[in-house]
Amino acid sequence: MFYRVPEDDVLCQWVVALNGDSTVIFEQNEDASRYLIRKVSLDQAGALVLTRKQPTYPPMAMAARVQGSVVLRLFVAANGAIEKAFVVSGPEMLRASSAEAVKGWTFKPLQVGDTSTRFETEINFDFKTMGPGSSSRIISKP
Repeated sequence: MFYRVPEDDVLCQWVVALNGDSTVIFEQNEDASRYLIRKVSLDQAGALVLTRKQPTYPPMAMAARVQGSVVLRLFVAANGAIEKAFVVSGPEMLRASSAEAVKGWTFKPLQVGDTSTRFETEINFDFKTMGPGSSSRIISKP
């Protein structure tokens, strides 16, 4: 498969297998690695996680019994480090803690053929308070 941008002298190439509703990429050239970013599902990203840091439940949010999911969009470098992270949604009082925690995440490099490539994925932190006391839990996905 090819994608050409002649005015910028860019030619992205992929070797793919089309399997019904899915596409498997076996190889891609340097232009494809540089200009296009792969989107990786939560399940796929979960298999690539090397280190993860859980957010802390902000005391003020816990006291106010603020709960909910914070969704972050991550852009991961070819070496598995986080390039950028953006909060997509979630309760305002839980966002800063989630954004700080994701700085402690690293991933295995995503391999396409023999090349490590950048990718994009989302992660969720689910914050829940546990009854009238001050106990709580946070679950991360992937």
